[in-house]
Amino acid sequence: MNVIGFNFTKMEASRSSEFKPGFTITTDIEFTDVKEHTLEVLKDNKAMVISFLYRINYMEKKKEVATIYFEGDITLSVTNDEIKEITKQWKKKKLPNTFKIPFFNLILKRCTPKALIIEEDIGLPNHLPLPKIGPAQAPEEDE
Repeated sequence: MNVIGFNFTKMEASRSSEFKPGFTITTDIEFTDVKEHTLEVLKDNKAMVISFLYRINYMEKKKEVATIYFEGDITLSVTNDEIKEITKQWKKKKLPNTFKIPFFNLILKRCTPKALIIEEDIGLPNHLPLPKIGPAQAPEEDE
């Protein structure tokens, strides 16, 4: 299995005027569809398209005060055996962990930088902590 494409189909962000400190941040990745796809470029393999949704919610007492939302597709070059395995699991609306974990990592890798820019643009705190640099401490000398 090889990833041969990654596209965003939708990006949205909203922030309530009631937004204030005292919120929690949750993230969620959901796979919404899996389809076999035909690409003439692939000779021995077939293609599959896995659609996803990635959401970052800012919640205040169970009320959503801000959200960042991404939808998109991952296009894969897959073998017939991989198609069978993925299709079989998708009938139960699940994906095998051997596929799901790399997809999660790819989605996070592609969405997180965009989310950080959007958060800055609409005045939201970062959904993940960024590294901070402090003053260097003088080395302790032996007495």
